[in-house]
Amino acid sequence: MLLFARGGRAGYGPSEFASGQPRGRTVLGVVLLGFLVALAACASDRSVGEELVPGSQAGSAGLIVTTGAGGAAAGGASSGAGGAGCSPHGLACTQASDCCWNFCVGGTCIDPGRCFGAETECNKSNVCCSGRCQIDISTDDKTCAEHCFADGIACRRAYDCCSLGCFNGHCGGGICHVNGEACANNAECCSDLCAAGKCAFDTTKACRAPGDTCSSADDCCYGCDLTKRRCQNDPGQCRALGAPCGPTAPCCKGVCDNNVSHTCQMPCLAEGQTCGQGADCCSFNCTGSPSRCGPVVGAGGGGACIASGKSCTASSQCCSKFCSGGFCDLPCRLTGVGCSAASDCCSGVCVNTCQDTPPR
Repeated sequence: MLLFARGGRAGYGPSEFASGQPRGRTVLGVVLLGFLVALAACASDRSVGEELVPGSQAGSAGLIVTTGAGGAAAGGASSGAGGAGCSPHGLACTQASDCCWNFCVGGTCIDPGRCFGAETECNKSNVCCSGRCQIDISTDDKTCAEHCFADGIACRRAYDCCSLGCFNGHCGGGICHVNGEACANNAECCSDLCAAGKCAFDTTKACRAPGDTCSSADDCCYGCDLTKRRCQNDPGQCRALGAPCGPTAPCCKGVCDNNVSHTCQMPCLAEGQTCGQGADCCSFNCTGSPSRCGPVVGAGGGGACIASGKSCTASSQCCSKFCSGGFCDLPCRLTGVGCSAASDCCSGVCVNTCQDTPPR
């Protein structure tokens, strides 16, 4: 099945889509060619990490390749983590070892570096950079959810940050400036618009962005906090690893540590615990029979790789080969994390929450 995007918000994914379509026999030829190419590729679910978009500038065959913050664009099978003969991104699989990137989620091999940005159409959570594919109540379409990053992580605008503050290229440093306040660049403003040294409302938008000043609920995209006189945040936005969390601020793929840090954490297994696949382990190393989590092994550039849930600046540093939002991440959810479908879970088993992967 092919998946077409509606386009994402700035900073969350590709939005360059062709505006025109060929006519007449040209259309028939293009459709027929597309059908033959898709048929030749494979019969697996093509919604996982691939969009066939005419005129895309992202690479061959119109594949759109995106990464998390600080991550490098992922390559094909030759740059994957698996051995010779492994299946590349998008092909069918039955176990993680079948895949070049060691992720077999929902019966399909996934390169975690290829993910969809916010407001892109989806049918599985694991295709979204945020890890959440949810129903848009206004249209009944399923789209990738927004997500925000912890303080200290690179950002392009205030809305990228859970704290609604993006200063000097990183989240943190206070909340964004409102209409009329002094600014040095767009990112310092809640509206993402700095004009003549002062933040201004973006009049091209139908509503005001989270954090900006307001006097009524109708002013804002997600309602107005009349006590603080500031626009409220998107209630559907989830928090990336390391970000503050709570009952009204859910984690995207991790779990909320309600006792100590009150931040989103990766619920992976420590060395020596029983495991079913690499994703279960913080070290991304599940070996032996019965299988247990082993120590971290060498990364692509030499030396030990960075465990899941730990800070990173590039995907090549991570044992999972996926750096998103400044932390080594996974394209799927681990044991104990809420789920709506089997394809949300690394284990492939969802009973309200993702279940354990049986040891090998």
